[in-house]
Amino acid sequence: MGRLIYRMCLVVVLVIAVAGGIYYYMTFYQKEDAPQKGTFVDRMTAPDKNFSGQVKASVKEVKEAFGYMGKETKHATAQAGSAAKDAARQAFAYAAGTAKSTAQQAGEAVKEAAKDAAQQAGEAVKEAAQQAGETAKAAAQQAGEAAKDAAQQAGETAKDAAQHAFAYAKNTAGDAVVRAEEAAEEAAAQIHGKIKKVSGQV
Repeated sequence: MGRLIYRMCLVVVLVIAVAGGIYYYMTFYQKEDAPQKGTFVDRMTAPDKNFSGQVKASVKEVKEAFGYMGKETKHATAQAGSAAKDAARQAFAYAAGTAKSTAQQAGEAVKEAAKDAAQQAGEAVKEAAQQAGETAKAAAQQAGEAAKDAAQQAGETAKDAAQHAFAYAKNTAGDAVVRAEEAAEEAAAQIHGKIKKVSGQV
């Protein structure tokens, strides 16, 4: 910013110097009368008595011109400084507004990103829960089918065991009946024999 002000001041000084030279030329040199017939001869033969006064007046006018130039330079410098300050203020205000707008846009972008991330996370959780439910349902169906198969196999095994037990009990009961009949026959034979013995003795 300091270099910009310095360059602007140099440009203003150059412009004022050129303008002052043109103003001095237009003001002082063009006011002199154009050379007329016999003017230079009269001046050479009879020098003007007011030449020193004219020189003093010219010096005074030059001083006034330089003073005016200095005032104009000072004024232009002040204007350049004020313009530079205004430009700096405007640049700062523009930068602040741009930064604020950028911050707001960044905040909105962050909010949108967070919202999208939350929505995506919710959808992912929902899909995961749905997949977990489907997996649990499939596992329950498989477990039910396995339990059904196990129950069916257990029923068949129990039926086979009951049939075997019934057959074994039947066979065992038959053997017991046969043995009981044989024992009864033997007992009857023994009783009959004893009766015969007793009858023979009598």
